[in-house]
Amino acid sequence: MMHRRGLIIITCCFAALSGLASACRFNVRDVGFVDLGSPPYQFYCLTNASTPADVSAAIKDISAAAFFNTNVEPLVLDQSDPRAEPWKTLAAPLGVLVSPDGERSLALPLINEGENLQDTLWTHMEAVFESRARSEILAKAIDTYGVVVLVEGPDATENARIHAATQRALTRIGESLGNLEKEIEKPPVLHAISAEEAVTEKVFLWSLGLDRGATELPVASVIYSRGRQIGQRLEGAEIEEENLFNVLRTIGLNCECGLDRSWMQGPMMPLKWDSETQARVARQLGFDAEDPLIKMEMSQILSKADRARQTKTATSATSAGDLEVVFKSQKTVPTATSPPAESELSSTTDQDGSASLGHWLYATLYLLGGTVLIAGLIILIRASVQNR
Repeated sequence: MMHRRGLIIITCCFAALSGLASACRFNVRDVGFVDLGSPPYQFYCLTNASTPADVSAAIKDISAAAFFNTNVEPLVLDQSDPRAEPWKTLAAPLGVLVSPDGERSLALPLINEGENLQDTLWTHMEAVFESRARSEILAKAIDTYGVVVLVEGPDATENARIHAATQRALTRIGESLGNLEKEIEKPPVLHAISAEEAVTEKVFLWSLGLDRGATELPVASVIYSRGRQIGQRLEGAEIEEENLFNVLRTIGLNCECGLDRSWMQGPMMPLKWDSETQARVARQLGFDAEDPLIKMEMSQILSKADRARQTKTATSATSAGDLEVVFKSQKTVPTATSPPAESELSSTTDQDGSASLGHWLYATLYLLGGTVLIAGLIILIRASVQNR
């Protein structure tokens, strides 16, 4: 009898703990740190028949070393190669940075005439994935909830308006951190890039889809986790408190919130992600974002979320009609890649509006379950001893 009672207790505990374990333990910010196969940037080092052999050799050797531990893949190409067709009329040697989707490119210098070849190659190649603004933004994205990057325009009054709108959105997110299902200690922050500084951040701004030669409107973009861009880039009048708030709040959602995978695995800026950075992130998150088992778990969770999102009806909270309100100032209404509406956000937090209470409840249940599990084992052991 005692033996049976112990088995029943253990079975019930395993069932209860398995149910609790099925809850998503990651949020969107966590997912953003994990690389689930994001395509890299391509950096074509273009040469031609007139390029000296020693220069070609130096380009090949230095590119292989410079781009190690980055999300940029170098490739030395002769301009006669079909892949170099769009740039065959440009003066070589030169570099061409191609976006992960292959749709956009940016021509960049490789060497400076009259200067040391090795030095200039290293300088130009490192500028593809490193810059002052990117280093600061990545550090903030790792340490905080996220970063709103504001690229200012020439109008001081408009710059003041977007700064004020951004600060209001940041304050609202900061005040709501206590309601998140999983704690994020530090609130989001602002990083402003002046019109003058923008000139030195050509690669970074290009990676955001921004060509400062094409517009002088101020631009806002939200960067988080592994230097990823989440949501749409906002320009001019689109930069308002509500739009920024709705993009920012998605970072704190749990990874089963129904958010489109393209939001949680958004495009990264060109960057270096070395072992020191990986270790720093692992200490902060409490798990290794490079662990294959973590990647497998997240991939399964995202696949499940994708299937759930695809089965939603046209009358769900993420319908285009609802999103017209959420993104009221945008020229076009986003659909599949839009953040969930406010009603979905509330459904991902505790039903009583207190996610912190939910965390305590889970912890208490795990503790009770473990205690009862131990009690069941003791009963089994005693039963075994008595039966001898």
